[in-house]
Amino acid sequence: MQSQSTSQKVYRIFSIAITSLTLVTLLTLTGVIVRYPTRFTNYIEKYSQEFNVDFHLVQAVIWTESKMRPNAVSHAGAVGLMQLMPSTAKWVAEKLGVEFSDDKLFEPDFNIKIGTFYLSFLLERFDTQNALAAYNAGQANVFRWIAENRSEIPFRETRDFVQRVNRAKRVYQFLN
Repeated sequence: MQSQSTSQKVYRIFSIAITSLTLVTLLTLTGVIVRYPTRFTNYIEKYSQEFNVDFHLVQAVIWTESKMRPNAVSHAGAVGLMQLMPSTAKWVAEKLGVEFSDDKLFEPDFNIKIGTFYLSFLLERFDTQNALAAYNAGQANVFRWIAENRSEIPFRETRDFVQRVNRAKRVYQFLN
């Protein structure tokens, strides 16, 4: 039996390295896909187009708010995929001229419609980062922070929310 030449050894090592790298990449992507599911894309696409909001931003808000769980309810009382407060959702429904009930907030179609319109409303008033902050902490707080010339969001929860949405948006842009 002859020993392998140097070039054959290098080729074999290179092949093993490429196979390993491919396997690691696939496992990583699988983890990302599992962690960042792409659900409800038909509703997200429909309403992001209707209300002129970036598709990936809506996906990222939904993932950050509810991890794509339609029945999510927060400790503060926010409901559904986009974690809408019933009072805000009722206001939006009135603006859109659609029937409202608290139970409808658990319906993906209704929740995404209301949430995407509300996000659009905020994006008309603020830049993206402040719109996300207002989505989480309320418009009054953001108006106050702007008036106070704050360079950073003073609420840690809101600051973390904005960062998580931005990170999720980048992931969804990569996946789609």
